[in-house]
Amino acid sequence: MKHTFLISILLVINKFLTIMLQTFNYNKKYILSILIVLIAFQFSYSQVISGTANVQTNSTHNYTYDDGTPQVFFKWVVPVGHTILSQGFVGTEYYVNIQWGAAGTEMLSCTSGKKFPVVLLAGMSITISSGAQPAIPDAPTVTNFSGYTELTRGTPPSGETWYWQSTALGTSTSNSSVTKTMTSGTKYYLRSYNSGNQLWSDARIINYTINNGVLNIYTRANTWDRPKVRTPKKIYKKGK
Repeated sequence: MKHTFLISILLVINKFLTIMLQTFNYNKKYILSILIVLIAFQFSYSQVISGTANVQTNSTHNYTYDDGTPQVFFKWVVPVGHTILSQGFVGTEYYVNIQWGAAGTEMLSCTSGKKFPVVLLAGMSITISSGAQPAIPDAPTVTNFSGYTELTRGTPPSGETWYWQSTALGTSTSNSSVTKTMTSGTKYYLRSYNSGNQLWSDARIINYTINNGVLNIYTRANTWDRPKVRTPKKIYKKGK
């Protein structure tokens, strides 16, 4: 659930207290304390960053942030040792492509605002491992039936588990069954997870169709409603 309205109120309060801080010299410590609490509270109710949380060293990944509101002086904050390769926005969606460096646990965040107080919009913990990323799973077998389609996966390598996902960046571990029955849609995903280094593979995209099983019904007119056509008889002449 989005908390845009709540965030807007907090932004107004932040702005008001900032003006007070700049205007009055007294009670600065008290006002600063309130600002810190409000910013922390706002951060806890902010939207989330979408992207891969478990990555490998020197790997490149895309991340997005979108709360439906245009931001002023939006900025991605990446720890030292990691590189932003590209960034931009489309409408209210802000995106970034990052190459992660050394192994460890880092915080990716994004902010809004040029001067104090800078507003923390969202944060995401990134676990960087030095192990190898799992390979993309083999393409499943797609079998069409009347009204549904079955996706059948193969066998993953030792130490890995293949999980069905509804999105390309999905990290759900709720379904690793051999078959997945689809009754709607046209696309699904399969990803491999290595529990040893906690890394996900890129997604295998599975395209499929659903046969709705519509029967074609033919009607025939009764024979007595059809005009009768007589076949002429052949006439044989007697030889001379």
